Amino acid sequence: MIRQISGSARIWMLAACAAALALPIASPAQVPGSQTKLGMGIDQKLGATIPKDVPFKDETGRDIKFGDLLKGRPVVLIPIFYNCQTGCFLITQGLLKTIAKANQSNELVVGKDFDLVMLSIHPKETPELARDKKSEMIATLGRPDAAPSWHLLTGTLPNIHRVTDAIGFTYKYDPVKNLINHPTCSVILSPEGKISAYTIGNEFPTKVLLRDLDLARTNQVGEKADQSFMFGCIMVDPATGKTTVVVERVVQLGCIATLIVLPLWIGLMSLNNRRKALRQGGPLGSG
Repeated sequence: MIRQISGSARIWMLAACAAALALPIASPAQVPGSQTKLGMGIDQKLGATIPKDVPFKDETGRDIKFGDLLKGRPVVLIPIFYNCQTGCFLITQGLLKTIAKANQSNELVVGKDFDLVMLSIHPKETPELARDKKSEMIATLGRPDAAPSWHLLTGTLPNIHRVTDAIGFTYKYDPVKNLINHPTCSVILSPEGKISAYTIGNEFPTKVLLRDLDLARTNQVGEKADQSFMFGCIMVDPATGKTTVVVERVVQLGCIATLIVLPLWIGLMSLNNRRKALRQGGPLGSG
């Protein structure tokens, strides 16, 4: 049996949701340059240029500079780390799914329409790990011809930061515990290395990616991506000690739904109580 909620209980429930909606975990799109309390965030630096002289190793162990990867096509740059099985796995799977579907129409072909660069944000990851990860993804996509234009980079922390700072990608690396908190995004670069667009989260709508690549191809800059649903992962949940995925604003979204549904539910319950009281000839309570 459902008990009637008292007036004071209603007020407390609504107040709790109002407080949750006011929590300071707004997305960096709303507060430029801001970071979450987990030490991760994205400050979209549209129009900025990636430093071309930063040295890395590719998946073969070859020494390269970032500028070597700019070969006259737009570049999709994804900062991840290869051993991550949460947010990074989801973003790579989302991209592979979009590419595979678009390839059926000869669109979004790696090596023809764009080059793909994945940058490990973990300084302890190796070219050997990058090579294995690339082989796995190439096999999943079923396009071995994409391999020459698909690069997986590893490097030192200062060099990694030169690129992540340039794209406004902030993450927290704990070298003692070997843990990383990071957001997920992709960055669309022009053939000259200019930041043209961002994709936030792990979804890659085909139309959006095609549009962003068209802008980058002509060295244009798009609009800021919506960061209302910032997605990322933390390696350890302080409460459980387990790896977990974090979706920002989930508390606010849940409370938005509660603020919409709860008054309707309370109204229906009050109406039912009034009808019952009228049928029984009793007094109408205020709740």
